[in-house]
Amino acid sequence: MQTKKIADILKGALLSLLGLLLLLNTLGFVKEFATVVLILLSLWLVVQGLYLSGLINLIKDYWSKRN
Repeated sequence: MQTKKIADILKGALLSLLGLLLLLNTLGFVKEFATVVLILLSLWLVVQGLYLSGLINLIKDYWSKRN
């Protein structure tokens, strides 16, 4: 339970960072750095979405049965 709370706090912090960097990118500050970080955070959010939806577990099961 404690781990879930920590994970939720970290997700919230990363989403806040994403919003801040998006704002800075929109305003034209730190454009290159913000773009790279936004891409990385977006990929992380995609992976989190796949994990939460259970697709990651399906892929792991498929690969473990294949080998």
